[in-house]
Amino acid sequence: MAFQDVELLHTDYYDLVIGDDGDFVKLDSFDTALQISLIGSDRRASATEEPIPQKRRGWIGNQYQPVEYGSKLWLLYQARLTNETVNRARTYCQQALQWLVDFGFAQSILVDTARDLNRNTLTATIKIQPFEGVTQTRVFVLWDNTPANASIIKQQMA
Repeated sequence: MAFQDVELLHTDYYDLVIGDDGDFVKLDSFDTALQISLIGSDRRASATEEPIPQKRRGWIGNQYQPVEYGSKLWLLYQARLTNETVNRARTYCQQALQWLVDFGFAQSILVDTARDLNRNTLTATIKIQPFEGVTQTRVFVLWDNTPANASIIKQQMA
């Protein structure tokens, strides 16, 4: 099944792009799905990850569906940039994007995370193998803790 996404515009906020014909602008990429899955929706934390129920976040719709959407990257916002944090970020990204494989939109998704202690950044490189076409690679800066960019998540096309 070919995957078609809608374009998401990011200025001060995120918004769907409407074309001249009044319809959503469509993309032959996974960009919006990646943005929403990784940073646009939170997956609920378990009791072992966050003992206070009111602070577990998450989307209420996950209660009634067999698939959980969103990521747990929000659990890392206060974490130190250690190897464990890098590994947890990889796991959380993989979990958040697994629905694309489960629903048959992509053949496979490979996530690699890396930290740069000199720049104090954490990046996720995501390779998506669609059923048709070439592998798509996207790089997300999950953590940019420089004074000007603290906690901003950015996406780069690779």
